[in-house]
Amino acid sequence: MMINHLLMRSCLSKKFQQTGGFLFRYNSSATTTFSASHLLTLATAKQLKGDISDAIDLANQALVKQQTGEENDPYGAADTSLFLGKLLQFDRQYQEAEVSFSEAYRIQRSMLPHRPRDEYTALSHVAQAQKKMKRFDEAEQNFVKALNGLEATVGWKDGITNHTSFELAQMYRECGRDTEAAATLNMMKDSLGKVFGEEDSRVKQINSALAEIYIAIGDRPKAILLLDEVFQCLPPGSPESRRALMRLEEMKELDELGESCGESGIIAVTKVKKK
Repeated sequence: MMINHLLMRSCLSKKFQQTGGFLFRYNSSATTTFSASHLLTLATAKQLKGDISDAIDLANQALVKQQTGEENDPYGAADTSLFLGKLLQFDRQYQEAEVSFSEAYRIQRSMLPHRPRDEYTALSHVAQAQKKMKRFDEAEQNFVKALNGLEATVGWKDGITNHTSFELAQMYRECGRDTEAAATLNMMKDSLGKVFGEEDSRVKQINSALAEIYIAIGDRPKAILLLDEVFQCLPPGSPESRRALMRLEEMKELDELGESCGESGIIAVTKVKKK
């Protein structure tokens, strides 16, 4: 398919120049006989070692095999396109990553039997690449569409639903839309609470991000209550609990310097942790 050859040329032009015309470190004679599965195993190994350029090369080779008559595996091609997009995004090749994620999304939408989770996961990644390129209007549309689709199909027990919601909230913050960011996180918190229970750590962890928003918009008392809830409810040695305590202490120092708008009660909430 034309999109694959265009993507390969775009993704690998830098490497082609750096290697004096040798497109792949794994040259075609060495890897032509490898199956797509074997190439992806090699790509994953390279990724784990931090050799992202080689991983991209190998994933591209696997994708070509899956999208031609040699293997003709549309579902495999969709999964590989998603994997390739992640590699490209990690390598800060955001435009190429968007192309790869979009190809995964296109394939998922066209296939039967339908796999809605994979379709909306791919769309969520399209939005993430667009967010990286600060194309916020497009990113918002795709995040919202993906989130609505995931909520309706796999629900809030699935981590990709939570991840998509959090990414949307982070995008709102980056745009200075703090009210919408807080609304998104509160909706996420309520939804997770209904599924896992309000005391679950996955619910309490959202408090820290919410607290930062409330600090930004000037609602320090609400921020303090949220951080104290993290400190009181999560395990004492957990990273989230330690970060919440540190943030509370920072706010306490500001209060003592007279930089807050009134008595916050921070001293009381940071001294004793419930057992």
